[in-house]
Amino acid sequence: MRKKMTIAVLLLLVFLTHGCNQPQLYTRDFVAMDTIFSVTLPESKSSVVEEMIDTISNLHKLFDWRDPGSDIWRVNNHLRRYVKVSAPTYDLIYQSIQIAEETNGSFDPTVGPLVDIWDYEKELVPSNVTIKNVLPLVNYRNVKFKEQSQSVMLEKTGMKLNVGAIAKGYAVKKELELLRQQGVKTALISAGGNNYALGTKPDGSLWKIGIRHPRKREEVIGYVELHNKALDTSGDYERYFVKDGVRYHHIIDPKTGYPAEGLISVTVITEDPVRADALATAIFVMGPEKAVEFVKKTKDIEVIMVTDKMNVLISPGAKKIFHPAEGIEIHNIFY
Repeated sequence: MRKKMTIAVLLLLVFLTHGCNQPQLYTRDFVAMDTIFSVTLPESKSSVVEEMIDTISNLHKLFDWRDPGSDIWRVNNHLRRYVKVSAPTYDLIYQSIQIAEETNGSFDPTVGPLVDIWDYEKELVPSNVTIKNVLPLVNYRNVKFKEQSQSVMLEKTGMKLNVGAIAKGYAVKKELELLRQQGVKTALISAGGNNYALGTKPDGSLWKIGIRHPRKREEVIGYVELHNKALDTSGDYERYFVKDGVRYHHIIDPKTGYPAEGLISVTVITEDPVRADALATAIFVMGPEKAVEFVKKTKDIEVIMVTDKMNVLISPGAKKIFHPAEGIEIHNIFY
């Protein structure tokens, strides 16, 4: 009889079992950036975790657009003039704009004004007029840089950065850098849907990471086996409400101002956690057809996408490492 893969399994598909001669693993969970971070690494290297927590806490203080002390808040509230920011903030915003250019605006860190008009707690849908008025404020091309002074400017009054779709990936990358500096060769890092598998498990096997079923909370659509790769999943199931039979989720299309349509889950696998995070959002926004074309020409990523018809679309490289759950059918439209 089939057994359901539960959320507990989803989070623990790290299969930490190992022989008695293998190093003991240590796992630490902590809350930061409005999500749960987790790191699993050899117990002998556990002292590095405190430094990792401090690093993420400092990044959160820099990136939190709601905090008047943060770099992002200062940029958002000193429009049309250059604002000097910290090195991590400058790096994050610069990478955000690069990915915005690569995806032709499907990922856009200036989506802040649109995010602000959608209220998921009160389940309010903004009017067409409100959205139309806000759309001109969303344009990554209006973000300017002065490298020498490490400064950033938003050129248009009313613009606002929101780096929520890339900040966790950046945090995971910084955690990874710390681990490598400390000589850690095996670890699993996670931050919500953002993951990085460093090396292999102590017994030499690959890390296994489950991908949540977008419509059955306690199940997964399968798992992937990874080493030295980032995996990020964006789905329409984290923040949403249903009104008059329509599902409104939190992944906003910067070009329309409305929740993106066509896909309900996108998993990106690549070497860079920052790209994995941002591209998972960008590909979600693109919809199935444009996403397939983008993935075909982007050589450093593999994807697993679920359409609103529950069709699972998988790139050739991802197919080699993806193990679908029972009943999950794969559609190979990439060939």
